[in-house]
Amino acid sequence: MKTRYNVILLMLLFFIFSCGSDGNGHGGHEPSFPVEDIIASQETDPVPHTGDAADDCAVWMNPGDIKESRMIATDKKGGLAIYDLDGKLTGYLNDGKMNNIDLRYDFELAGHAVSIMAATNRSSNSISVYKMNETTLLPENVAARVIRMNLAEVNGTCMYKSPTSGLFYVFVTDKSGHIEQWRLLDAGAGMIDAALERKLSVPSDAEGCVVDDEDGALYIAEEHGGIWRFDAEPSAGAAGQKMIDINEANYLRADIEGLTIFKTAGHQKYLIASVQGNDSFAVFHIASDLTWRGSFRITDNLNDGIDKVTHTDGIDVLIGPANPDYPEGIFIAQDGSNTPSGLNQNFKFVSLAEIIARFNL
Repeated sequence: MKTRYNVILLMLLFFIFSCGSDGNGHGGHEPSFPVEDIIASQETDPVPHTGDAADDCAVWMNPGDIKESRMIATDKKGGLAIYDLDGKLTGYLNDGKMNNIDLRYDFELAGHAVSIMAATNRSSNSISVYKMNETTLLPENVAARVIRMNLAEVNGTCMYKSPTSGLFYVFVTDKSGHIEQWRLLDAGAGMIDAALERKLSVPSDAEGCVVDDEDGALYIAEEHGGIWRFDAEPSAGAAGQKMIDINEANYLRADIEGLTIFKTAGHQKYLIASVQGNDSFAVFHIASDLTWRGSFRITDNLNDGIDKVTHTDGIDVLIGPANPDYPEGIFIAQDGSNTPSGLNQNFKFVSLAEIIARFNL
């Protein structure tokens, strides 16, 4: 009888431990869909603040020297962290509780074409607006005033440059699914103001968003609902289309968070979504109405002491040959737990060429 109980106990322990890992170094059950494991190639210095601080990032490509490009990352507990492409922290702006950030190029400001970025600032429930100083390689706050939103709490943000009018816009999301579209304006004296243009909504909590400028398409991640598409032009009305339903796609599990878009050398465009519920990244072909091309996870790089990526919020892509290690660009993902080092949260890098090759994009 004792032997029988021992066998049952061993079977129970095996069941418990087998359910605690998927065999790829990630928690949770074995995924019910194909998933590629891609090794993290690099990581950034930690953000200055502890706890759940790092969230989103935007990569500014230096027009003079791509190697001197910068990644601007949000620190929800204090400001903006600026990194070089080696992942080294090169600056920090104590500007408030920044959540999401995005950027665009060639905004006409005081007679000059400048790179600008907008970040949701929870300290003032506003969008903070910056231009990139190409000499100091740091963002400069150029908001003409505190540009407060008509939202309960600002959450995600993404920018849009209209291919028809050439105007620049900022979309801001909140946890109730409300979305506001603001037009950015040259306010004189080298400053930027904004005016509300349109209100949109999805049924529930929304954060991640991205705009395909060429097609004028806004994509919204409804965290527990799926992925939506809207016309990005402010004159288009408020109707959107739910492209991917989380309940009909076994590769998605709440929360759906960051979104980013990249184009291959063959001029095909793809949307990547951060899927927190299974620590994966889903890849969609845009031209075929977001056909799912596969999912990947970012795993440990044991040789370089880099941990796997889990519970990702924001993601971004730098397109172009950054250096020999990144011949087609860099995919960057926030890491929710910088283990086993115990250091503050940070961001992990993966070669875009590796993603393209894995899914034959």
